[in-house]
Amino acid sequence: KRYLADEKTSFRRLLNESRCEMACELLIGGDLPINHIAQLLDYSSSANFCVAFKQWTALSPKNYRETARLE
Repeated sequence: KRYLADEKTSFRRLLNESRCEMACELLIGGDLPINHIAQLLDYSSSANFCVAFKQWTALSPKNYRETARLE
């Protein structure tokens, strides 16, 4: 905990960063349903995952997937 404080971060922040990266990769790299991605990332519901994802990226998982595939 002290080490994380020295680095000006927290376990929760690192967990969210990891979840965001993994979610982005899963959304772009395959056709897994969003509820399955939520389960893989240990969210209790797809709704909770969608709220968190939108906070991270300002896009819903569906919109992120569609936008990323257009690029």
